[in-house]
Amino acid sequence: MFIGHFAVGLAAKRAAPRTSLATLVAAATFVDILWPLLVLAGVETVRIDPGNTAFTPLDFVSYPWTHSLLMGLAWGAAFGLAYRARTGYGRGAWVVAALVLSHWVLDWISHRPDMPLAPGLAARYGLGLWNSVPATLAVELVLFAAGLGLYLATTRARNRKGSIGLWAFVAFLLLSYFGNLGQVPPGVAAVAVVGLIGVAISLAWIWWFDRNREVRTAPALEPPRPAGLLLLIAWLPVSSLALPRAASSAEGDEIHRAGESPGRPGDRQARIRHRAWTRAAAVPSRSTMAMVRLTRQVSRTGPAIRATMATFTAALASEATMAPIPATRGSTTPREARVAAEATAEALERRPPARLTA
Repeated sequence: MFIGHFAVGLAAKRAAPRTSLATLVAAATFVDILWPLLVLAGVETVRIDPGNTAFTPLDFVSYPWTHSLLMGLAWGAAFGLAYRARTGYGRGAWVVAALVLSHWVLDWISHRPDMPLAPGLAARYGLGLWNSVPATLAVELVLFAAGLGLYLATTRARNRKGSIGLWAFVAFLLLSYFGNLGQVPPGVAAVAVVGLIGVAISLAWIWWFDRNREVRTAPALEPPRPAGLLLLIAWLPVSSLALPRAASSAEGDEIHRAGESPGRPGDRQARIRHRAWTRAAAVPSRSTMAMVRLTRQVSRTGPAIRATMATFTAALASEATMAPIPATRGSTTPREARVAAEATAEALERRPPARLTA
């Protein structure tokens, strides 16, 4: 696979926007950067064999130190740790480590069974996508289009260099890809040298146009839809179920401390039950507080529904404190509704639970 590796590098910009695209692509193609060096050094072996697969004339005889699954994990961990030590960007470190490992996965899909699991193991694996040229083109072009689309959705050009540079590189990459179809290289050394030169030019080009682009700002939150508001309102009776359970627990604890049986009738037991219900009513349930906070956040996102959110927050507060629901004026402005929602939520959070006396 060729442009498929560039595709995952482009798409990874969405996951790690602070990381340079050149670093992301270098991680995705890292083992292909090492492989020509080891081939030239005689550590790994490849031979020219036209017809080995329909897509490429290369026969990868042995490359366990760059293209085995175990070494993919090792190289990914090393790349991620080095990136973390240099930048301190933890998320980017995880992304580049995953990109290094993704190379084995994509090659396992495209290669015939020649992908080892670890150095020294004879078993080889591969799904053989390269046995079909149309299937290979379809998969790689779709991957590349998806990766490019994600990159364009994540970044925008700061100047003409960022725009023209990107599209010129896309044209260069596609011309190189289609220009090599059906071509038989003159020798193994030529494959290694051309591969190193191509990667160097590509990474320098990517670094140049990416530094002339910037990450798009996150879009503002959309106003909640009516279905979401209905879901919040439907939660009100559910959250109220927590009050009887809390009251029953408080009642049982107090009766136990008083030395009386729960089934024993009497005025003292009635007083204890009443105090337990009072204590439970003074302490908002967790679900109620969660919904109050959520309502507080939602009330900030849409001027059209802020008045409704204020009324709903007051209903939650009344459910938690057993206080009457305050009436709201029909002319409540969005600002007044937001202030009321924030004040109600802060009051509930700061209110201490009522203490139960014997």
